[in-house]
Amino acid sequence: MYINYKVAQNKTKVLIELSFDGFRRLSEFKNGLITQEMGDFLKDNPDYTSRFNEWMYSQCSPEGIYDVSLKIYQKLSELINNNRNIKTFIDLGCNSGDVVYTVSQMGIDAVGVDLPLIIDKIQLPIKTMALDLNRQFPIGTYDIIFCRETIEHVPDPDNFLECCKQIAHAESFLFISCPYTNRQYVGNAFHLRVLSSDQLACMVEKHGFTVLETFVEHESNVIVAQKKQNE
Repeated sequence: MYINYKVAQNKTKVLIELSFDGFRRLSEFKNGLITQEMGDFLKDNPDYTSRFNEWMYSQCSPEGIYDVSLKIYQKLSELINNNRNIKTFIDLGCNSGDVVYTVSQMGIDAVGVDLPLIIDKIQLPIKTMALDLNRQFPIGTYDIIFCRETIEHVPDPDNFLECCKQIAHAESFLFISCPYTNRQYVGNAFHLRVLSSDQLACMVEKHGFTVLETFVEHESNVIVAQKKQNE
C-alpha cells in the first residue's frame, strides 16, 4: 500500500511514492518537524486518510479497552444503569471492540464500527460494521452514540457530527472526546486536529446536540451531550 506525497526538494515540491510505513517514519523526522504539514495533506485527501488509518491501526495492538478507572466509562455505565430507555448503542471507531462487548454484557444491543482491516482483528463476539466513516455511515438510530478519540482522525468533522445527528433520535446521547494538546504534531500525522473544550462544545451544539457535561481526561476534552428536541 502506497501514498503519493509531495516533499520539499531544492525548494520545490516533488511528488514521491511512499509506503504507508515510510509515510509514518517521515512524519517522525526531526521530532515531527513536518508532521503538521503531513496532517494537512491527509485532511485534503480523505481516501489516503482512511487507508493510512486502517493500515496504521491494523499494525498496532488493539486499543479502546473499557477501563473502569476512566470517567468517560463511569459516566457511560451510570447512564445505562440509571436509564431503562437505553436499548441500543453504537461505537464509532470501536477498535478492539471491548467497549461494545462490555456494553452488550449490560443487556444493550451494541454494535461497533471501524475500517475493514481493524474489524477483521476483533476477536470478541460482538456485532460489527466495516465502514469508512469518511464516506459511509450506519443507518437507523441509536440511544447512545459513542466516539472516543475518533473525530481527530476525520478530515471533515462537521460532516461527521452531522451524520451523528442523523443516527440520533429525540432523546439520544452523544459521548465524544478529542485531544486538546499539540501531541499530534510530534510524529503523529494521523491526528488531524486538536480542539479546546469550547471548540468541541460549539461544534456539537451546531449539529443539533445540547452539551450536558464536559470534563478533561488523558489530555482530551470529553463531552456528554443529548440531541436537541427540536432537531
